[in-house]
Amino acid sequence: MKKQIKPNIKGHLIRGAFYLLLFLAVFLIPFAFGQRSTANRITSANTRQLPSMSSDSDVSTASPALLTPEFPTGFILWDQYNNPATEPPVNIGSQEFEPAMAAFNDQAADDFVLPTPPFEINTFITRVRVMGEYSQGGGPASSFNIYIYANAAGHLPGTLIAAFLNRPYSGTPPDFTIDLPSPLLISPGTYWVSVQARQDFKPSGQWYWHNRTVQSNAGAVWQNPGDGYGTGCTSWNRKNACMPNQVWPDQVFQIIGFLEGNPPSPTPTATATPTPTATPTPILCVLYQDFDGVTPPALPPGWTAANAINPDGVLWQTSNSGLPSPPADSPPNAAWVNDPATVSDKRLDSPQVTIPVLQNSIVTLRHNYDFENGFDGGVLEISIDGGAFQDAAFFILQGGYNGVISTCCGNPLAGRQAWTGSSGGFIATSVTLPQGHTIALRWRMGTDNGGSGQGWRIDTAQGFCEGPTPTSTPTVTASSTPTATATLTPTATATATATPTPTLTVTATPTATATARPSPTPRPSLTPRPRPTPPPRP
Repeated sequence: MKKQIKPNIKGHLIRGAFYLLLFLAVFLIPFAFGQRSTANRITSANTRQLPSMSSDSDVSTASPALLTPEFPTGFILWDQYNNPATEPPVNIGSQEFEPAMAAFNDQAADDFVLPTPPFEINTFITRVRVMGEYSQGGGPASSFNIYIYANAAGHLPGTLIAAFLNRPYSGTPPDFTIDLPSPLLISPGTYWVSVQARQDFKPSGQWYWHNRTVQSNAGAVWQNPGDGYGTGCTSWNRKNACMPNQVWPDQVFQIIGFLEGNPPSPTPTATATPTPTATPTPILCVLYQDFDGVTPPALPPGWTAANAINPDGVLWQTSNSGLPSPPADSPPNAAWVNDPATVSDKRLDSPQVTIPVLQNSIVTLRHNYDFENGFDGGVLEISIDGGAFQDAAFFILQGGYNGVISTCCGNPLAGRQAWTGSSGGFIATSVTLPQGHTIALRWRMGTDNGGSGQGWRIDTAQGFCEGPTPTSTPTVTASSTPTATATLTPTATATATATPTPTLTVTATPTATATARPSPTPRPSLTPRPRPTPPPRP
């Protein structure tokens, strides 16, 4: 039997449903609008503006921060971060002033050389490091401009290759680092770099690029296109031709980047044979060996020795005693080979190592050698993607070759740069490995037909990979959204009075008011210390 619902109870249920719908309309609809507004604000906050390579504007094409490509910062491609001047003039101006003082805008520039890398290896620049100072009480710079020029006739800056304007920087005087917005692919050759501070003279004074007392390649240059200083150097000229007191020839800076190979060519499908030869599996981005996990003379797994010219049957092997001394960098063992008094060609090959794309990899090894100076010696060679071994001199960052092997007496390394003579104990050599390839290293010793030495020891070879530096994502600070509190007001009637829906009020962002500039200053005022840049007038 069905139960009958009393009319008064039915009326209460209808009113309750109506109130519930009214509550949803008042509370949830504004909340939904608020959520949509918040989502828009978050999207805007996560959008980073990157400066254009060819525009003076601080803002160009918007690019979401999460989609900004990451790339490794790399290693030093060119190093002039040494021999800083300590006697006046210790620096020279290189600055973009405010528009009222544009006549004083000046630039210094210095040259650098990028050697030819091995086949199918490309060179990229990612950042510039520079030594510089502010004038008394000056700074900070708002940003920096980086210009890269080709080398022109007369060894002066020529065609503009790239301009990176209004770039943020890190560091404080005297050390500044400016990152490029993306890696700059650049061919081998001679180039010029100009580092220019973007800094208003009022109130921030001046910025100066530190001078270097030693000259590499051509001497540094300077220009003041507006001739505000009255030197007549409105185009590039040697510093001392513009200002006779600029006696130091170069600037202090570093060019930093990385090497990257072209994608490896597809490997042809091997034709099946009844007895296939197993191929060693490359190690992924790890190479560490101290030769202590084996009993001499055995080599560790994956390491192979061979004599291309074999006069005595002595191969590379592990050793824990003998000469050259000490016998190991990390006792008890090191890899060792002898230096005989006859022609030989002795080789030690590492396992293959695969370096992923967007990974920097550096191998540091310790070695101790005693060769017949100038006649016997050793080299480091590299194989890329299973190709022929070639000299690794281009990849050596520290502890490179110290001599050239004589061509007189049959050494298979004759005429090549090499380690020769005596190291006087274990020394360090660091090597960068190109990313995106499979690499093997070879330590190769060559001797001639007369004289001998104590041999060569290799120990503590350790490599590591560095991933890309994450691009910082702006932190979004969420504004707290007031939560609507629903107050149910009892009413004696079934007719509900709708509460007005709160209207979303958009607060206008205050418009920046341009600060009136003081009247143009005809020239920078002198600072209490000796001025490295020319005075406003000669």
